[in-house]
Amino acid sequence: MERTVKQAGRSLAHALDWLAPHASKLRACWRRTLQLYDPCRQYAGPLSAMHLPARLRDLRSGNPRAYREESERLGMELARRGVPAECASAAVSLFVDSTLPFLLSGDSRRVQWGRALARWASGYQFFLLSGYARHAAAEREALEQRVALAERRMHSFSVELANDYEKERRRLAQDLHDEIGHDLIVLKLYTQVIALDLKKGDLGQVRRKLRESVSLIKHALSGVRNLTFDLGPAVWDKQGFVPAVRTYARQFAARTGIQVRFDARRLRVMLPPSYQTTLYMVLQGALSNVAAHANAKQVRIVMASRTGSVSMRVEDDGRGFDVESKLRKPPDSYGLRAMRDRIQILGGTIHFASERSRRGSPRRGTVIEFQVPLEEAGDYVNEHAIT
Repeated sequence: MERTVKQAGRSLAHALDWLAPHASKLRACWRRTLQLYDPCRQYAGPLSAMHLPARLRDLRSGNPRAYREESERLGMELARRGVPAECASAAVSLFVDSTLPFLLSGDSRRVQWGRALARWASGYQFFLLSGYARHAAAEREALEQRVALAERRMHSFSVELANDYEKERRRLAQDLHDEIGHDLIVLKLYTQVIALDLKKGDLGQVRRKLRESVSLIKHALSGVRNLTFDLGPAVWDKQGFVPAVRTYARQFAARTGIQVRFDARRLRVMLPPSYQTTLYMVLQGALSNVAAHANAKQVRIVMASRTGSVSMRVEDDGRGFDVESKLRKPPDSYGLRAMRDRIQILGGTIHFASERSRRGSPRRGTVIEFQVPLEEAGDYVNEHAIT
């Protein structure tokens, strides 16, 4: 194709010399044609920046190979700006059509010049489309790299999630053994002692052991309730998602002494189960970080829905931390990265904002805010949405 353009060189040079006095008029005519050509009208601006006559003059004294590379770069730029390839090709053809009134009226030499211009146009279109192809290849390579990165992150997250589930399973087993199991063992012993006291007729001891047994049962029930709310989904079918989150927030406040304000008045959609699980786990992670690291006095949780999305914001008045420094250390940022990965799996975005408090300055605290797209959700009445 470079040879085709080069072979048209001499006749093309004569054509350019002939067209030079009419360059401004020719360009104005070409621009008007672009604006009137309906399929490509919206791209007339970037297409008119092609400077075809100027590029043709550069070709006269330039290297066809360099001209091709420059033309391909232009094709890549047009592709980057979203101009369809067919519109770029049509713009070149329309330019040639704009020159015909100047070239086809006169002697046979100008007809030959017009043919040379047409041969140039076919080569130039090829160069532009080569640029489009290079852009598509670069985009495909970039997409493949993003997919590979996402797969590596997903694999890493799966491994970490499996480890997290194993830690949670062991913690649950330990809690069951240490708290509920201990209460049940003691309750069994008390029952045996009560049976012996009844045989002896010692009703005073029976009454005392019964009171202690009731206390053990209450403690065991409280432990079961706490473990149930830590698991989350088990209680949603009966209680509902927002009431379950509200109860969890109250229990967190009771255990830690941190005041929690929960506002879900603007959450007016029924969330799919996967969203409920994700929001609950992200909230658990955020509150766990507050309890372990923030030394906060207050936490505010806000859930809201907009058209096509749902968001949650967790804000505390704690001592804050350096977000970027924390995220650069994987062992120290597992909780933050787990929250981020859970949100990104749903196609959402999450933002961490925090600032270390300084001596003598007011606390600024930490804000964790995320938003996930929500395509299908039914309306529901959100009762008791603020605590």
